[in-house]
Amino acid sequence: MANGQNATSFIIKSLGIYGISFALFACGVSSYWWICIIALVVFSIAECIYAPLINIALVEAQPDKPLVDILNYRLIIAAIGESAGSFLGGWIVPALRPAGMTAWYWCALALVGIIPAVVTNHIGKRGKRIIRR
Repeated sequence: MANGQNATSFIIKSLGIYGISFALFACGVSSYWWICIIALVVFSIAECIYAPLINIALVEAQPDKPLVDILNYRLIIAAIGESAGSFLGGWIVPALRPAGMTAWYWCALALVGIIPAVVTNHIGKRGKRIIRR
């Protein structure tokens, strides 16, 4: 952040790291337990980046709001995310398991995480090139 990047850019990068962990889960979900362990470590790294920076990003987005309101927004975001994740993981994964398609679930989640990070990184680099001209 000392280089002029804001918290939101780091959150988007953590989304990419989440996507990498989901891709690893897709690779290891069927028979490679050690890949799942690596995926858990990568997921934990993403969580360590995302969790503290979401508060900073909310403050940056609305600096005039009271801190109590911002923390309430954070709680709403966490509740929605955890509920949706638990629902999807607890319903879709068991539904896909008999057909042997659990890896497709993880691949879809990987794309949801990686695509925004790649697109945002590309847009950011393109914007810097335009500014330098």
